[in-house]
Parts: sequence; structure tokens; C-alpha cells
Amino acid sequence: KLDRVAQAYQPPPQVSSPPAKPAGIPIAAMGAIFSNFEEAMNNNPRLKKAKNRSIKLLSTAWWLGGHVTWTFCTGMIVLAMPVFFEYERECQLFEQMAQTQNAQMSAAAAMDAAAAGK
Repeated sequence: KLDRVAQAYQPPPQVSSPPAKPAGIPIAAMGAIFSNFEEAMNNNPRLKKAKNRSIKLLSTAWWLGGHVTWTFCTGMIVLAMPVFFEYERECQLFEQMAQTQNAQMSAAAAMDAAAAGK
């Protein structure tokens, strides 16, 4: 009876190690670096968890960066551009006033010179 039980019982399959690499040929020469790396990443639960967390972090950072950039650019357009335009207009006004004042001073000096010449 024990022989039948022993024959019926089969142990669970063991996780076998990857096939041996041919001696003398580096892995890089065979082009298997990425597949071996991917296999190692998928087989190790800690690396898989780290990979998933990194992907989540990067996607969240990308989303947040895009929203921050959009908010900053929109704020500059709505809040700062009118201030810049008003400043430029005020500078033009001051330049125009200086030109007018110089013209008046030149005209007064010319009139004084004409009056002194008589």
C-alpha cells in the first residue's frame, strides 16, 4: 500500500535555474543582456515592486510638472503681461514728455537768442 502512495505522490516541480551559458561567449555578444535583465526584474518581487513604484513616481512627477508649468504660464499671461504692457506705455509717455520739454526749451532758447540779437 505504501508503494502505491509513494508512486502516486509526485513532489512539486522545482524552479529550475536558467540554462547554462556557453563557455567563452559573453552574454553581451549573444544579445541577451536585456532579456536576462528583464527576466531578473520579473522574477524578483522586490525589484518588481521597486520598478512599479518608480514608474508610478515618474508618471506622477510628469503629470505634476505639466500642471505646474501650465499654471505658471497661464499666470504669467493673465497677471504679468498687462503689467509689462502698462510699463512700456508709461515709458513711451515719459519719452514723449521729455521730447516735448526739450523742444520747448530749444524754442525758448532760440527766441531769447533772436530777442538778444535785435
